[in-house]
Amino acid sequence: MQTFGVNPALPAGLTLNTTTGEISGTPTESVSSTVYLVTAHYANGTVTFPLTIEVNDPVNVWNGVTWSSGMPSTTDSVRLDADYNSDGFSCGELTIKPGVKATFNSDVTIAGDLVIKSGATLINKGALNVAGTTIVQQYLTGAGDANPNGRFWYVTPPVGGAKASAFIAGGKNKLWEYNELTQSYTEISDLTAVLTTGKGYVVRLGTNDTISFSGSLASSDEIYTPSCT
Repeated sequence: MQTFGVNPALPAGLTLNTTTGEISGTPTESVSSTVYLVTAHYANGTVTFPLTIEVNDPVNVWNGVTWSSGMPSTTDSVRLDADYNSDGFSCGELTIKPGVKATFNSDVTIAGDLVIKSGATLINKGALNVAGTTIVQQYLTGAGDANPNGRFWYVTPPVGGAKASAFIAGGKNKLWEYNELTQSYTEISDLTAVLTTGKGYVVRLGTNDTISFSGSLASSDEIYTPSCT
């Protein structure tokens, strides 16, 4: 009986069967012509040999010049790794990576989820149809754990239907809303509380974290009427 090991470690999404030596799975990032050192461990010693594997990235990636798997189709999971300024397309899921500016000059149809990473920008000049959930992420700093003592952040939800659970309110993170009539702040600890788009909230995090707002993007002007005269 022998067991196997791999050095360096396999990419996320791939696993090694330590009994048969078989590598299987679907990687989350692209891997091409990568050499791994596979070691077979026997009772009386070990044998190490190089193994070259090639796997395709399951995601159709835009690198700023071209698509990794051709123009996206309705079943593709798509990721924008670089700025995009062209016509829209149809796809299964769409992720816009941090720092990327995506400008769609015509309609975009997304059969799955739309994920906008922290620092990414989306400018849509056509119709944006998202069948799944829109997730907008924002990285915020924090400190103090259960007694947060970092900076206060002033935020408003970027999507409709976002809940206080995005901030894990009531735990190590603290979330407040301002009452204009009483001129006082009230803490929100109910994770099911729905946040109002256009309204400002104050958050203080116990540790650095990426906040994920889930809901639907606005397709028209957002109007918020102040209650203070």
